[in-house]
Amino acid sequence: MKFLMLFFMCLYIYLTNGFAVTAFNVLLQTITTDLGWTATDRAFVSSAFPTGMVWFMLIGGIMADRFNLKRLMGGLLILLGAVMILRGVVTGVWPYYFVMFGFGILMALSLPIANKVIPMWFGGGKYFAVAAGFISSSNPLGQITANLFIVPILGFLGGSWQLLFILQGILVLVLALFFFIFAKNRTNLEAEFGSELITTKEDIGLWKNIKEIAKVPQAWLFMIGNFFTLGIVFGGSTQFYTVVQVVPEWSLTMADAGYITSFNNFSSMIMYTVAPLLIGRFLAKSYERNYRWIAIIAGVLCAILFPIGIGSYNMTVICVVYFITGLLFGPFIPAPKILLMKLKQISGPRAGTAVGMYFTLERIGQTVIGTIIAMSMVGENTDPVGTLQIVYLFYLVSPITMTIAYFLEKRDKKKEAAQAAPAAAE
Repeated sequence: MKFLMLFFMCLYIYLTNGFAVTAFNVLLQTITTDLGWTATDRAFVSSAFPTGMVWFMLIGGIMADRFNLKRLMGGLLILLGAVMILRGVVTGVWPYYFVMFGFGILMALSLPIANKVIPMWFGGGKYFAVAAGFISSSNPLGQITANLFIVPILGFLGGSWQLLFILQGILVLVLALFFFIFAKNRTNLEAEFGSELITTKEDIGLWKNIKEIAKVPQAWLFMIGNFFTLGIVFGGSTQFYTVVQVVPEWSLTMADAGYITSFNNFSSMIMYTVAPLLIGRFLAKSYERNYRWIAIIAGVLCAILFPIGIGSYNMTVICVVYFITGLLFGPFIPAPKILLMKLKQISGPRAGTAVGMYFTLERIGQTVIGTIIAMSMVGENTDPVGTLQIVYLFYLVSPITMTIAYFLEKRDKKKEAAQAAPAAAE
């Protein structure tokens, strides 16, 4: 059953946040032309989805910890399918904005549930990280599918993006049906990855969960590290496309820029699942420690390699850099989230709330850091490549926070051992 639950969550992310969102972004200019929107209308509608997501992640996480997971996720899948169908039906700017805003809200509410499935159905060790890897790889797999096959799919559908969006929604409704039939619910206290600190219903509650998570310094360290990392990944990579086109030393086309980033997409998608398996195969002894330190080293290498790539002004060099950093992303990018959910103050019962907080800061990081990067590159005397090189150094924040968290956990274990020694002697 655990693998079926994982399959459902991976397919949900692939169809919605991966394929559907990317297809909309790719087709946005076509939609604008067909519906007679202006450039301002296009920008307005494109802002709806991320705006809907940013403020509802925490609510989604709280709901995941409070309600029946099967009923909650099944209901959200039905609503997602309906909203996705509406994307192919509505035409006005404001109606389309509200549809995309609703799509963002529903994604925000459902993503924490998909991640909560990991500690609810998988115990510690490599399979916990492998399950998280499958969840992580589902999104880029959907993005790659949309980027590579959107044109032939549209050709098969007679060029109708409306029909494509309607079919996407129908697929999600079919997924909802199968989810209701075959999925199984599990209560918080039945979590495969539980904790001796959370053993009764009194240990779980809306405000109690938030307060207990907020008291854990390691949790904040993981969230802050991810705030910078994925803020840079999304904010920085967006500006990368502009930089390599406008800087004379690069002067690439949009297709060239997409070709470069595809190396990272493919290698990272594979390594999200392969990395924990390799660590489990060759470094099984002290797996948890080895996984963490490999993730830390990978993050440091990313901070070194990305500036080299953008500053090389060489197509071959930057493609190699993007391929290697994709391999490094495998252990590096999911690590803070995995380590967060494995904290004994969180584990399965509080994973929804913790991941909701984690994703909320991540989304704010994308918006804040992305805006700062864009504004810092405006002006005649700016150095876009130099600015991007400096920004890439923020990859170092997450390795630093993971290292600090490691020593804090060692300190806590020593304190617990010291407190337990007198009791054992008695």
